[in-house]
Amino acid sequence: MSQNPTVSEYVIARLAALGIDKVFGVPGDYAFGWDDAIEASDDVTWVGSANELNAAYAADGYARVRGASMLCTTFGPGELSAINGVMGALAESVPIFWLVGLPSSQLRRDRRILHHMLRDADYGLNGETSRKATVAHCELTPENAIAETERMIAACLTHRKPVYISVPQDYAEMPVVGQPVTGTPLAEVAAPTSNPDQLRVAKQKMEHLVRAATSAVALPPYLVARHGLTPRFAEFAQASGVAYATGPMDKAVASEANDQFLGMYVGIISAPGVKQAVESADLVIDFDVCFSDENSGAWTQNIDPAKHLIIGEDFVRIGDFQASPVSMADSLTALIELAPSFSAPRLPAPAPADVSGAPDDRVSSDAFYPRLAQFLRPNDIVVSETGLSNLKLTEMRMPDGVTFLNQPLWGSIGWATPAALGAALADRSRRVVLVTGDGSHQLTGNELGVMGRYGAKPIIFLLNNASFGVEELVSNTAIRGHDYNELAAWNYHEVPAAMGCDGWYAAKVRTVAELDTAMQAAAQADSGCFVELDLGVADLPPSLPVPFLNRMYGKTPTSDDVPSFGEALARLASRPTQ
Repeated sequence: MSQNPTVSEYVIARLAALGIDKVFGVPGDYAFGWDDAIEASDDVTWVGSANELNAAYAADGYARVRGASMLCTTFGPGELSAINGVMGALAESVPIFWLVGLPSSQLRRDRRILHHMLRDADYGLNGETSRKATVAHCELTPENAIAETERMIAACLTHRKPVYISVPQDYAEMPVVGQPVTGTPLAEVAAPTSNPDQLRVAKQKMEHLVRAATSAVALPPYLVARHGLTPRFAEFAQASGVAYATGPMDKAVASEANDQFLGMYVGIISAPGVKQAVESADLVIDFDVCFSDENSGAWTQNIDPAKHLIIGEDFVRIGDFQASPVSMADSLTALIELAPSFSAPRLPAPAPADVSGAPDDRVSSDAFYPRLAQFLRPNDIVVSETGLSNLKLTEMRMPDGVTFLNQPLWGSIGWATPAALGAALADRSRRVVLVTGDGSHQLTGNELGVMGRYGAKPIIFLLNNASFGVEELVSNTAIRGHDYNELAAWNYHEVPAAMGCDGWYAAKVRTVAELDTAMQAAAQADSGCFVELDLGVADLPPSLPVPFLNRMYGKTPTSDDVPSFGEALARLASRPTQ
């Protein structure tokens, strides 16, 4: 960093020092200060996305793998186009530094009516809207740039959520005032501190519960991964022998390859035996699972508060007792130091689903997913789109070291294709496998061109059932084939070449034999791969039962809903898992 960097140069250099080497965005005149600083930097690379929404999704995927990311947009249409993607990152605790270029401070003082705004000269409207998707925001000047950048870094990394950093055109090119801060990589950034007295009391409460328990189950959610505590949880699990389970939102946060992993805990639609194992344990150590509708089987989890230890990002809660601030890292350390030993419960691992289908059979989901289970490798990054594929993939046991990316809370369809780009650029040493539906892919498929431009090499399995299949699953059970769920007929496998993905392996498969050939080719390819599975409109699971839909959508639930829900979902709970 030069002695007198400009405001934009300083911020880019400071964030690059964290280990962020890509900036996703779309250029714009108000953001040229940012854009020029990025282009001039030796430490970061500009990734020009197809649009701002895709850029936000890509930044989300990158941050989930790398630890944090940068997103750059211009004032007005640029930032507002990105806001849905940033809001998803806010919902699912993904740290993004959102850089926004503003009109000149001088023009604003003169109350000029400018492009990208309404004619009322309200310069704050766009930013006020955008900032609601973040946990902290600032507008930089040469005088405050150093201090405010440190404040934004602290907020972003403490909460693991997006922050909004804006700078006017003229200030972006002025030198910072003060002594620049020398940055450190993300792995060396100190974790939030706990209050010593609160931590001491929390330890005492945890010790009382741990010593009294013979059996225990841990529930490690996505927050463990966001805070970089996956290795620490693995240490605790190995040392204590504690059994653990995860929900769809928390897939593969902990190893699924040993006998301590019980399976998916999703209330009444948990994997066989898991609900009983979790809820009958003497102690449930819950690292603040988000019991949303999709992550709880429509809120059918049932954990006794008296044995429910909740360890949050900055608190410990047991019944009416709460200690705060107590960091999750310190709580995990305390649990390891207590050295508990648990041997129960345990459940047998499910047998892998049989690979079925004669060579001439029509390709189907039933033929694909068991083959995919064999296709996946340790250390893969698996990206799952919101939709039918996510239902199947979360049931599947992942190889060790897999990073599983999905977005079940915010659930913005189209997220996965750009997120796979971000993940691929975050760590080029790892294989990225994206499974997405045709409906989702149509929303953001133009990001394939960005993959080709920047040399990303994901393996994409596109499941073509000619519809928004997940919407059919949750629609009225008496009607199938709604007009509003139909899609335009794309020649999906031809799109990568048309968008400049030179050298990619691309195929459309209609039979099981063609699927086997394509998956073998994808496994061996040193290129991006795009495999379109022509499943047809009939390849849809049964619609969800009315009692479940009533509970999900608040439509006149009755006292009989849970039992009838359980009976109606027996066919789903009994589906084979891998």
